[in-house]
This record gives sequence, C-alpha cells and structure tokens, in this order.
Amino acid sequence: MALTSKKIVGTTILAMIPGLMGMAIVWGMGILQNLILLLIFATITDLAILKVKALPFSQYRKVYPSSTLTVLLISICLPPAVTPGILLVACLASIGLAREAYGGIGRNIYNPAMVGYAVIVLAFPHQLAIWPSEVNGLTGATLLTEFKYRDGITITEFLSTHHLTVRSSQLVTLAFLLGGFFLLYKKIITWHIPLTILITMIVLAQWGYDSGSSQSGGSPWFHLTAGGLVAAAFFIATDPVTHPVRKELQIIFAILVALITYLVRTEGSFPDGIAFAILLANCFTPMINRLGMTRKTAE
Repeated sequence: MALTSKKIVGTTILAMIPGLMGMAIVWGMGILQNLILLLIFATITDLAILKVKALPFSQYRKVYPSSTLTVLLISICLPPAVTPGILLVACLASIGLAREAYGGIGRNIYNPAMVGYAVIVLAFPHQLAIWPSEVNGLTGATLLTEFKYRDGITITEFLSTHHLTVRSSQLVTLAFLLGGFFLLYKKIITWHIPLTILITMIVLAQWGYDSGSSQSGGSPWFHLTAGGLVAAAFFIATDPVTHPVRKELQIIFAILVALITYLVRTEGSFPDGIAFAILLANCFTPMINRLGMTRKTAE
C-alpha cells in the first residue's frame, strides 16, 4: 500500500507518544502544558491564515495534521511550562513563516518545526535554558549546558554529580528510539538519515574523546543520549519535504547534520546545535539534489 501524507503524519504522531510520555514523566506536566498551548495557537494561526487567503474554514481539515505534527516536534525541544507568548511566536514562525511564506504544505525549504524553535531560542535564550533541577526540584541548565561549561572538571567528576539528569536523559532517549524503530518498522522512514546521523556522531565523538579529561569533548554515548539527537535523527531530519530525494544523497545530508551538530556542541556558543544543523543542511538540499541529478544524467 502506498504511503499517503495522512498516513505518514498519523503514524509519526503515534510514534512520538512514548517520547512525549517519557518527557512528561521526567520533567513534569509542564511538557503537556506546552503541547496543549501549541495546539491551540496552531489552530488559531491556521484559521487566521485561511481568513487572510480568503479560503473557507473547511480547508482547515487539510492543514491541521501538518500543523499538529509541527507543534509536536517543537514541543520535544522545549523545557516544561514555557511562557505562552513564546509558544505563540514559535507557532507564527513555523506555520506562518517557514510553511506559508513558501507557498504552503510541501513547498517549504526549511523544516518548519526547526524554524519555529530556532526563532524562539535565539530571541528568548534564557527562558528556554531553564529546566527542572535534579538537586532541589527548582530550575537549572540543561545537561549539555552544564557539560559545556563545567570549568576544569573531568568527565567522571561531572557524571558523578549529574547522574540523575544523565539517567533521565537516557530514559527519554530510549523512548524516542523506540518510536523511531516503530517508524522504520512501518516503513514511514528509511534507515539512511537516522542511522547515518548516529554513526557519524559516534565517530566524531570518539575522535574528540580523550578518555575523560577536563578538556574532553564527551564520549560517544554521552553525545547520543544527552540532548535531542536521537529524537531529531528519527523524527525531524527525516522530514520528506526538506531532505534530498535519493537515498544515497540522504546519507550526505545526514553526515552534514551530524557534523554541524558536533561542531556547535564542542566549539559553538550554544550547547546543542541540532536545530541549526538541520536548517543549515536544508540549505544544501537543493544543491545535493542537483548533484544527484547531474550524476544520474552523466550515467
């Protein structure tokens, strides 16, 4: 049976449930609060766009699955209980700017969810850096932020003082990994992008790992389980509209995503660069596609 856009979106949303549940268990009901508000704002944004385009509101049935998936993908990047105004900006940027400004569903160049997230993380960096703390139940920085600015502490010392956060991150990673395997089983995605991203990150992290000194870039296992690498590899980078068409070209795309992510994590000013990596790789998608077409023609 051929895959339809409705089936792709529906199955992807279903596969995200374990990861979202894992996030809610680890970080609290504020995760679900984000999701509910994002769904409300996405609905308002869609209806406003239909009004501006002078289309009947009955057309909403055609756009709401895409918007639902977009805000779900944004929600997995956010700490719990984000300010409603920030969530509204994310919806306007993802749906209004990244999708509709390029002509609507299927015509966007950049991943809408990552555009929405990138806009708010650049505009409101401090608000989006606040996560529940493992020590006293208050708030603290993300695991990647703490690791990046650990100030001369060896990896063993760091892990010994952040073992609860590390364990929580691993639980959420496992939940999204299960959802990713479900997408592979249902043939919604292929292995080319997610597996290449993970393998490339392992290779890069091993290259930058010096057995745990205070200058170490972190072990491969740490880079796989800290942050949203696994979720992004299976659910975001595999967006069929914004990655190359041919499977062998998708491998090039995935290597680029992993390389940029690692460079941002180890050399950049942001603790995790997955959103920027995907958006930059999206920029190269047309060129990669043309490269594939040129080689195919030459053959």
